Amino acid sequence: MTKHKKILFSILVLTFFSIQAAKSIHTIKSLNYVTFAKYAGEQTLNISHYEITSIKWSRNPITDLPRCYSHLAFKIYGGSDFSNAHFTVTLDGSSACADITSLKAGLNLVQGFIVISDYQDFGVSNLMKCYLTAKSSYGFVYAYSEFSYKVDLPRYLDERVASLYITPNNPEIKNLVENITGSSSYLPRWLALLNCVSSNINHKYDIESHGRSEFWQLPIETIYLGTGDCEDYTILLCSLYRAAGYDENSVYVILGYTRNVGHAWVRIYAQVGGIGTWVNIEPQVGGIFSVFTG
Repeated sequence: MTKHKKILFSILVLTFFSIQAAKSIHTIKSLNYVTFAKYAGEQTLNISHYEITSIKWSRNPITDLPRCYSHLAFKIYGGSDFSNAHFTVTLDGSSACADITSLKAGLNLVQGFIVISDYQDFGVSNLMKCYLTAKSSYGFVYAYSEFSYKVDLPRYLDERVASLYITPNNPEIKNLVENITGSSSYLPRWLALLNCVSSNINHKYDIESHGRSEFWQLPIETIYLGTGDCEDYTILLCSLYRAAGYDENSVYVILGYTRNVGHAWVRIYAQVGGIGTWVNIEPQVGGIFSVFTG
């Protein structure tokens, strides 16, 4: 599957430095001859590790699926002071580099990296390669480190991403709504969409499908799998309703309890018997019997 991960860099080591587009370490040149940087031991110059300092979630404007912006920081240890440092990071076919004026003896924090991950990147480990050249009192040295990078979509109730599971502007969801509502000449839209979900999705617990006690599925995943549990039915149906024209104030997901068991269902303001009213809908049950009040 083709990935579309991009890396954005605005490097910060105490102050911001300029960004250059480069894919490899530059050969270090002197006036009359060419020399290569010598590999530095860990006590001389070392890219020790990286960390994700913060994560921001958004939507891909084309697919309407969740998109993640991960802010990274690298820790670089210098055995002495360095100048004219050049730092390059590559990840999944993307690369960027920065010229760093100086690195001090001890621990240096290089931050401001942003990695953009889309749906197809979630849960996939990628090799991140880091190259660093720098000048010291005894000449140029270089350091190299590899790290595994992975980010995943929270598959449970997480307020940062919960709303992103509703994807009414996903092209496949919009096409499905057009096909369903266009072929139903006598049923109201809300009932035609409900019947499609209840008739084509089979109930299956998360532990059976994913080996986890909780695993929220995106609407397109529920369609592809043809299975899901209560929140998967509900997320799919709510997305279809939103794509059909019901706004966020007239249809939404309810997470609650029925008979002391956690459950999810849809609440919608719809025409029932020619009267506009708020009703609760059980997506796993088709027809008018899925409607209940309370």
